[in-house]
Amino acid sequence: MSANPVYPIHPAAELLPMMGEQEFAELKKDIKKNGLKVWGATYRGQVLDGRNRYKACQELGIEMQFRYIVDHEDFDPFAYVLSHNVYRRHLDESQRAMVAAKLATMKHGGDRKSDQEPNLSLEKASSMLSVSKGSTKNAKKVIAEGSEKLQQAVEQGSLPVSVASELVKAVPDKDQQTEIVSKGADAVRQAVKETPLAQKRLTKQQAAEKRKQANAPVEATATASPGLAQLRKAWAKASQEEREAFINEVRP
Repeated sequence: MSANPVYPIHPAAELLPMMGEQEFAELKKDIKKNGLKVWGATYRGQVLDGRNRYKACQELGIEMQFRYIVDHEDFDPFAYVLSHNVYRRHLDESQRAMVAAKLATMKHGGDRKSDQEPNLSLEKASSMLSVSKGSTKNAKKVIAEGSEKLQQAVEQGSLPVSVASELVKAVPDKDQQTEIVSKGADAVRQAVKETPLAQKRLTKQQAAEKRKQANAPVEATATASPGLAQLRKAWAKASQEEREAFINEVRP
């Protein structure tokens, strides 16, 4: 039985992914053995920081300790969550891109400071999470069109957001996405490679490589022939009479 009162989770806390099963199991084991070392934080009666610890304590029947953040005009709960979690959790670029995409699309209603800015631009959200705009765009597509399983794969760090975005383009059906993701990251990459769009790109790349190879011998001959270069240099310096005399000499 849980020893904790039931608190709802603040929307800002949901920016960050929950721990994976193994990581959460290790956290729960540590709390059971050593007790809760780091308190959580609540804001306006909602859990703002420490929801993984809160969940672990609920399951263990241990009382969760919270700091209560005083409500004031200058406090930004979203900035607080990012500051206390992004670097502590060691999120990779794809995971941070997912956070940035949520931040750019999330409605912050109810927070005084956020009321003045209902949502962030893609550029600003990307900058805050130190990711490229392209990665955040990919993440937005995955969130909007990807299955829950696909999103979780990126959020847990098992699949790059660029690959997930390609899968969404190639396989719009969410049930099919889930089936592919359940087979692992290699299966996702293989599925992306086998799509008509990927095959078309590969064909273009192969054609470009063939053109490059076809031109290589001509370029190599011109570069490797010092006699031809000297002849061109002499021709450029020759007078009109010298050029005519040379033409008459080599003419059959």
